[in-house]
Amino acid sequence: MDDFCFSAVYISEENMKNKLFKNYVLVVVSVMIMFATVNFAGCQTYESYTYGDWGVLKIISGGTYAVHNYYWDGTQENTVLTIPEEYGGHKITRIGAETLLCPFGVDFPDELGGAKFYALSNDGKEILCTESVTFTIILSKNIRVLDSCLSYSQNYETESGALIVYELSFYFECSDENETFYADGGVLYNKKDSTVAEWENTAPRQG
Repeated sequence: MDDFCFSAVYISEENMKNKLFKNYVLVVVSVMIMFATVNFAGCQTYESYTYGDWGVLKIISGGTYAVHNYYWDGTQENTVLTIPEEYGGHKITRIGAETLLCPFGVDFPDELGGAKFYALSNDGKEILCTESVTFTIILSKNIRVLDSCLSYSQNYETESGALIVYELSFYFECSDENETFYADGGVLYNKKDSTVAEWENTAPRQG
């Protein structure tokens, strides 16, 4: 009788352990599936296209279109960036896309001024000089949102190993037909109250 009772209790405890273990596994698997689903959905938030020298994003959640990248060839004459009015018949209404997931940025060439692209971080290397590059951004009548911008410097390594650092700045012009913004002296303003228009989100500058 005692042996039976011991066996019954033992089996009951094992069953309980197995049940708890199964529940634990079920919870872990559920969390993993949820995490994967969220990440997969995040990856599917945008569709990316190349349109001339521009990177264009379709924001799936809202069906709107944004420019998030400009592929610069390194020449001075191509520092004037005219935002396209539309892509594939769809109006481009944003610069940058939904916070810092896909900020607007200028994609520099692999080589510039005889130096080769190094990295966003200078890693403590000697800085030979700092150059300023101003990009003129001409907003079309359709732009409604300055969503996010990647504010950064670009580092190029010379043959000596020292770096040339290129600092970016923007000069704005705007279509008179734009109902949201206007530009004056390179500065962009909100039409509704004449305050300076600012990026809703800006990534930190890389040193």
